[in-house]
Amino acid sequence: MRCLAAVALICTLALPSLAVGADETALAGYSPRASQTERDWEGKLRAIPDPAKLREYMRRLSARPHHVGSPYDKDNAEWILAHFKEWGLDARIETFDVLFPTPRVRVVEMLEPVKFTAKLEEPMLAIDPTSSQKSEQLPTYNAYSIDGDVTAPLVFVNYGLPDKQEEIRERNQQLEEGVFKATFDPRRPTVAPPREDVPPHLNFAPMQNAAELLVRSAHHYQQTLLQKQASLGESGAAQALHTLNQQLIESERRLTNADGLPRRPWYKHLLYAPGVYSGYEPKVIPGVREGIEQKRYEEAEQEIGRVAKALQDESSLIEEAARQLERIGR
Repeated sequence: MRCLAAVALICTLALPSLAVGADETALAGYSPRASQTERDWEGKLRAIPDPAKLREYMRRLSARPHHVGSPYDKDNAEWILAHFKEWGLDARIETFDVLFPTPRVRVVEMLEPVKFTAKLEEPMLAIDPTSSQKSEQLPTYNAYSIDGDVTAPLVFVNYGLPDKQEEIRERNQQLEEGVFKATFDPRRPTVAPPREDVPPHLNFAPMQNAAELLVRSAHHYQQTLLQKQASLGESGAAQALHTLNQQLIESERRLTNADGLPRRPWYKHLLYAPGVYSGYEPKVIPGVREGIEQKRYEEAEQEIGRVAKALQDESSLIEEAARQLERIGR
């Protein structure tokens, strides 16, 4: 979706160090002398990480299941603490009591046309020796679900696209005309699919238009940044750059909404949030996506408008930042 490409551009807006050639052009926001000092420090910093040590650290930290409250979680914390102190940091462990629910009974079954019971466990892999540690693993479960027993048809809704709309219309017509009854074979019993409402047409134009506007604003900013590279290192530009960066800090906040997501007001970001049923896994443009998945089409339409407004506000902020950048050095 084009709006995602626009959103990705936001991450590039905060006065980056521009690519330099062999002539060691000054970094954006630095004088030539300060640029060399900055490069020296960056070189020292890049030389510190040791890939072999990082690999060993990750192997050690992930050698056993280490979910919150587990024995290896505590072991990891103490191991990290010892290293922090070895490196000269004033570090300590703080303990907090938190609610961490885990399931006792988990069952996922398909009841018809044939019965199938899911194993709900991952297979062991020869290349991963930790995959055999069944006794310490948490069971697979949805960490945000409540207790309950739910039995319902499994329906794939898709996203209200024209081909899906036509498919549902045709199947509903077959149900009305008795096609499934006429072709029923008692030797191979099947269950006719339920009748579905045809998904309405959703107008994504406001969101797409806002995304294209954001792309243009981001391009304007980047072009201005390239043109102003030479003057950004001047002593008189420091305060202007500070003001500009303070404004750019607000760019991420423009993508939030005080009312939050539908039925989850604690999630304020309109472009990404953990999914309702997917735990920590993020969903992009969650209000629109989950409105469609849950057949709340009016809600999805409203969310399209809210996302469009957020992208428009973001575009306005970036456009104003570009104008501020243009005034530096005049």
